[in-house]
Amino acid sequence: NAKDSILIAFGGGSYDAAYLKSARAIFDQEKSFKTTFVLGYDYNQDLADEILRELPGAIIIGGVNNMAELMAQSDLAIVSAGYLKLEAAVTRTPAILIATQWHQIPLAMEYIKHTNVPFLGYKSFVTSDLISQGILNLKSKRSRERAADQASDITDGLGFERVYNLIFKTGKYV
Repeated sequence: NAKDSILIAFGGGSYDAAYLKSARAIFDQEKSFKTTFVLGYDYNQDLADEILRELPGAIIIGGVNNMAELMAQSDLAIVSAGYLKLEAAVTRTPAILIATQWHQIPLAMEYIKHTNVPFLGYKSFVTSDLISQGILNLKSKRSRERAADQASDITDGLGFERVYNLIFKTGKYV
């Protein structure tokens, strides 16, 4: 993984407040990080400018087709509690989860029972201080490795096959 790097990605929606809270949390750290924000295909230049005011030097990009590569190159990811949490697990990237949609809350609650990945809550209620504390809790390399191990232990890459077999081989759902 890249040294001292944090990736922030919340998916394809408009999650300006969550991005800005993350920028403030990273700015508040005693240590500086190489920080990359992936704003998605609905790139917003005003948001990018505001992030740069909060966190000068941040790398800000729009939609990407190499999320797995970006995650694998990061020491830590702050991501939505949707699909991105699974991408972090598959790439063995320690992650902090923030629900960007209401339906992600129960998904995250179930996920953390099996992984102990930090889930901070719903985006509107998460503060930059809470995100900052999450980053501090994963400050040491050992704590990040432990978080990555616990999350990756539940992913085996066979999810599609299991769903396919359940639907088409058992005949239960056709």
